[in-house]
Amino acid sequence: MNKDFIKTIDLSKVSYIKLSAHAKSRIKQRFNVSKNNMNDWMLDLVKNGKVFDVSIADHQLRLKIISKDIIIVLDVINNTIVTVYPITIVNDSDSSDIDRNDTDMMNYLKGPLKQYRIFKNLDLVTDLNIQLTNMLTSTLEFQNDPSLDNSNQQFDNILHKMLSIIFTYKSRTSQLDRFFK
Repeated sequence: MNKDFIKTIDLSKVSYIKLSAHAKSRIKQRFNVSKNNMNDWMLDLVKNGKVFDVSIADHQLRLKIISKDIIIVLDVINNTIVTVYPITIVNDSDSSDIDRNDTDMMNYLKGPLKQYRIFKNLDLVTDLNIQLTNMLTSTLEFQNDPSLDNSNQQFDNILHKMLSIIFTYKSRTSQLDRFFK
């Protein structure tokens, strides 16, 4: 087992939260939180929830599991919140919450996610780490593409897909549940 993959850390000193417009909209929709109260609401969740350190390729991120609906990505060095994603667990029977106009997302969901079913007899955490590393390494090559107007948005899209993979993987693989309790 790759014990460096997940660690519990203390976030009691976190005081800054950056939310994308999409995240604000989804949080307001799902949890009925006003924009004025959103920062305090998220800070409370951050300081009382569970955190996992994840090292992916040369990038270190902290994934904060709030519930099946919310995940927070933190900068490891500065201990500040990079962004927040409301996550929908995707499975074979319920994909109604996926934006079907997002071609990249739909193609990804139809592709590598299906492969996770065959990994039952492997080191699941290490295997998931490898899958995410390969994805991030190959996708980051496009960040310097001059045709991209906003590389931060590109990276946000990458993270969103990676985190969706984690939750889908978790929902299909009960052996991973002990890491997300």
